Amino acid sequence: MNTNSTTNTGKSPENTSLNNLPFDQFITKFEQRLVGLFEENNDIHELSCQRGLPKSILKGIMDGEPLSVAIQQEYGGRGAHVKECLGVLAAASYQSLPLSLMFGINIALFLEPLAKYGEDEVKKHVLSNFVANQHMGGLMITEPAYGSDALNMKTFYQKNENGYHINGEKHWQGLTGMADYWLIAARAKDAQGNFKAPYDWSDVIQIDHSNPQEQQAMIDAMKYWVQNFDIDGFRADLAHLTPLPFWINARTQLSEMKHNLIWLAETEEIDYHEAFDISFTWRWMHAAEAFCQISAQH
Repeated sequence: MNTNSTTNTGKSPENTSLNNLPFDQFITKFEQRLVGLFEENNDIHELSCQRGLPKSILKGIMDGEPLSVAIQQEYGGRGAHVKECLGVLAAASYQSLPLSLMFGINIALFLEPLAKYGEDEVKKHVLSNFVANQHMGGLMITEPAYGSDALNMKTFYQKNENGYHINGEKHWQGLTGMADYWLIAARAKDAQGNFKAPYDWSDVIQIDHSNPQEQQAMIDAMKYWVQNFDIDGFRADLAHLTPLPFWINARTQLSEMKHNLIWLAETEEIDYHEAFDISFTWRWMHAAEAFCQISAQH
């Protein structure tokens, strides 16, 4: 085995239209590329002892367009099919767990959220660069105390003449020194320094869910509707943005007033069924919508 050939990228001339190949051919070529880079042209044991990958090796990997599997066709990708994404992750894991982690961060923590929530203009620019220029994206976490509690998030951004200024405490980031773009969660502030509500949620933007008095006040408001109007249940909008212990406490107290209340949640978080009887998700709606569109075409 040649241990000194770390400049060999393994790129071959037939790789100019990989996105047009059926996936079985695409993944076979990618696996062969990895074998060449990690086993035939370099010492895989030596590479595994290094921090990161040499630029030449990384370029050889990215020449196989692996991240195209996680990008929609309209932006030059293969269509963002789950099976193909998992296939690339499996191939990478076989040769290098750090490489698989790099792909996982790109696909699950950057590309999927961007595709789901990003503005069209941003997606067009960023995703096309992923395909054409081998760009990558990372995730930066700035909430060591609040995690996913979006309504208690302390990180904020303000728009200025040159773009956006972000103020937060860096807690963790994936793909340091490698990412061309970063995904950062932050709340908007206006020119006066007040938090701005997303969409039209001006009635909940300042609620502090870590305050026990605030929690009890909300439960008391729910009790009012049961006691005075004998309602049948509660439907919680984006229930997962409120901590689960609150919902469990609310249900416990309200069940003492009316044991057969129906609890309906808009959430995709399975754990929230500890407090809710029924849940519905946007993912199901979009899946049903896509199914109907496909059926209409045939």
